[in-house]
Amino acid sequence: MAKSLAHSWGQIVGDLFESAFNDLLVSAATNAGVFIDYNGMTRANDCGVRNKHGKLAWPDGDGNWHQLDFVYERGGTTDKVGVPLAFVEVAWRRYTKHSKNKAQEIEGAIIPIADTHRHSHPFLGAIIGGFFTKNAVEQLQSRGFILINVPYENVVAALASAGIDASYGENTEEAEYETKIAAFSKLTAAQKRSVQSAIVASVPDQTTEFIKNLSASIGRQVARILVVPLHGEGKEWNAGQTVADAIAFVAAYQESPGTHGDFLRYEIHVRFSNKAELRGEFPTKYEALAFLRTLE
Repeated sequence: MAKSLAHSWGQIVGDLFESAFNDLLVSAATNAGVFIDYNGMTRANDCGVRNKHGKLAWPDGDGNWHQLDFVYERGGTTDKVGVPLAFVEVAWRRYTKHSKNKAQEIEGAIIPIADTHRHSHPFLGAIIGGFFTKNAVEQLQSRGFILINVPYENVVAALASAGIDASYGENTEEAEYETKIAAFSKLTAAQKRSVQSAIVASVPDQTTEFIKNLSASIGRQVARILVVPLHGEGKEWNAGQTVADAIAFVAAYQESPGTHGDFLRYEIHVRFSNKAELRGEFPTKYEALAFLRTLE
C-alpha cells in the first residue's frame, strides 16, 4: 500500500529534525578526542555494532540487540569497538498520544545497554521534538537522561523562515500536504541546513546545558584511583599518576593467604575530573584488570 501524503510529510519533518543536531553532536566528539558512531558512519559490518541491515545497534547483557542513534566511544575506530562513554537518541513526535510510547522505546533501548556498561558510567541523552507530554519527559529524566526538548512550534517557525508552511494535523487536507512536499523538494541543501540551524538555535539554553554535560562526561579524565585488596591496605593514585600504575599494582598483587586471612576481593574507587565517581567490587584479578583497562 502506498504511503499517505500525511505520513510522507511527517517523515520529512521528522528526518529534518533528527539530523538537525548531527553536526553539534559530532563536534562534541571531535573536541573531546573520542570516537562517535552513528547511522551513516562508515564502519566495518563485522566490528560488532551493526545489525544485519548495517544499522548501528548494540547488545545488552542478555544478548538482545537495540538499534541506536549516537554512541561515543573511548578507543573506538571504524574497525574496533571502544568503551561506551555516551548514548544519545533523537526523536520527533507530532502527537502527544505517541510520545509515551517513544519515551518507553528510548528507555527500553538505552537502559539495558547502559546497565551492561555501568562501570564506564555512560552519559544518557535524548533530543526530542514535537509534542512530548510532561509524563513522558519526566519519565526519561527520572531514568537519568539529559534532554533537549524542542517544541513543535519552533520547528514550524524554522521551516517558515524558508517559506514553507510546515504546520499539520489530523484535519490537514491531502492537497495541503502535496503543496508542502512540493515546496520542500525545491529547497536547496544550503536552505535545509539553514532551517536545521534555526531549529538548534531555537533552544539555546537547553542546547548549551546539554553539550556542557555531554562534553564533561566524554572528556573526563581520571583524577584518583583507590584500590583496596580486601586483606591488605588500600593503595591510592592521584591525578599526577596514571591508570597504568594501578594496573601494574593489581597485576603484581599476591593474593595468597597472609596474616589478614584469605583474599576476598578488590574494591576499586575511581573519581573523574567532572566529579563523577565509579565504585566496583571484583572477586578476581582478571575482572579488576578488565575494569581498569577500560579507563586507559
